[in-house]
Amino acid sequence: LLSWTQNDFDLLAGYNLYRATSAAGTYTKVNTTIIPPQTPSYQDTTVNPGQTYYYKFMVVKTDMTESQPSNVASATPLDTAARSAT
Repeated sequence: LLSWTQNDFDLLAGYNLYRATSAAGTYTKVNTTIIPPQTPSYQDTTVNPGQTYYYKFMVVKTDMTESQPSNVASATPLDTAARSAT
């Protein structure tokens, strides 16, 4: 679960979250609709365990334009699937 804090935008409509596989890579938006302003978090379920991903978010203003990107954060999901020994 990714979460962030943003409290200095008066014309806040929501957020867009972007992901890449390298810090300097090409970022692709992961949410299909604007993330509501009262929900500053997102669970990214389309990732592969062990792969490091890089994220940044942009504020979506009420005129539907985006702010400059946030700082980049990284995360590496773990494989939590149950394993069986044979």
